Amino acid sequence: MLAFTRAQMTVESDSHVVQLHSFDQKKMYSTSGAHADIILSGYGEQPNQAIGWLGRCLKKKLDFKIRTFPFEVQEMGAGTNMAGATYNAIGELMQEEKSQGFVHLGMSSLFREELRIYPQVQKALFACLTRE
Repeated sequence: MLAFTRAQMTVESDSHVVQLHSFDQKKMYSTSGAHADIILSGYGEQPNQAIGWLGRCLKKKLDFKIRTFPFEVQEMGAGTNMAGATYNAIGELMQEEKSQGFVHLGMSSLFREELRIYPQVQKALFACLTRE
């Protein structure tokens, strides 16, 4: 994953990397985190422009609770597991390259199920990810 990310940034320096993974709402300690369907974050404490744009798009196209770290939720779903380790490694690489293009998109089990079943949810997510 890191080699691919580094190669992609070499070819297209303004590209974005979106890491999709799940999170367990029951393990979130805040009400905002426990009720979130999607949590968006970047690497570090401040979200980047890609996260702002993606968050606005998802909120417009989907009827789910979209939260942005650290403004609307102060916790993320990955941190110590493999997704969290990958998140940190890619984030560090993006930071080394001075890129603001890393987006971490955590999905609740409800959202993942809706995404699996309903083509309109898939289409809306894809439209936002591809900036259609």
